Amino acid sequence: MTPPPKLSTPTLASLPIVVQTLFTSTADKLALTHKVIQRRRVLSGSSIALGWLEKPDARLSDLARTAAMIGSPITKQAIAQRLEQASLSTFLRALFEHASSFLFASERSLPMRLLEFEDIDLCDGSIINLPSEHHQRYPGCGAFGQANHAGLKLLTKFSLRSGTLHTELRPAREHDRVTTAACSSKAKTLQLRDLGFFNLRVLAAEDRAGMYWITRVKQGTRIYQRDGRVINNLTVWLQQHACPAGGVDIPILLGAKQRLACRLVATRVPDEVLEARMQKAVLEARKRQRVADHFMRENLLITA
Repeated sequence: MTPPPKLSTPTLASLPIVVQTLFTSTADKLALTHKVIQRRRVLSGSSIALGWLEKPDARLSDLARTAAMIGSPITKQAIAQRLEQASLSTFLRALFEHASSFLFASERSLPMRLLEFEDIDLCDGSIINLPSEHHQRYPGCGAFGQANHAGLKLLTKFSLRSGTLHTELRPAREHDRVTTAACSSKAKTLQLRDLGFFNLRVLAAEDRAGMYWITRVKQGTRIYQRDGRVINNLTVWLQQHACPAGGVDIPILLGAKQRLACRLVATRVPDEVLEARMQKAVLEARKRQRVADHFMRENLLITA
């Protein structure tokens, strides 16, 4: 059998040049654009950015020391005035988004079957808790005084074929599926997303556009057999239709309104995995002060 061809992707050899440009000329330009620096005197965008690059929890004295090292001596009081500007967070956010737009990838191979897709996108969302004073701009999911009262949601889309990484920063309270535009792609793209992005209308639209997807099944979603009969008890139905090895791969219709044609794939998990899921479900329910959701012994996937 002929081995799958290797993808042609850039290497990390250019990383030092990219980082140097990002934290010098690019930072200076973005600082002027977002009016953190009105006109260049002593302090610059690069001296601000480099201070936190060297030490993420840097104090005013640390920032002043870094600025002096790169030829921009300035007092702690002057830096404090800059940090009080509302535009500073906008500048740092723009610098982060600019950094994530660079293409860094290493040469790798993909299985032959995956090369049938134009692209393969992996989408995920992570929450970063912030101090409570940022609640107005970046509201979190927790009540006042809790660690998650304010937070950022970092949405990422990684292209497995090209190596490109798209990022988007949103308030932590905003649901993943509200921002699925960050994961929109062209036809013949395979989408791999976690359950937070589950949205039947989006899946149906992508199906019509010629995209493909693999996702977990959201609890409570109506599942029908291809003849239109509803599957009321999925656990019993899976037991009845499982192959001798314990797996299921059957065409179904998904959603009470959409009736989206796709495939249901399920595999049984080992006892230790089931036990871990049970413990996690109980802890999560106790944290949210509600009854634990029903969980299944099977790994359930829906695929176009």
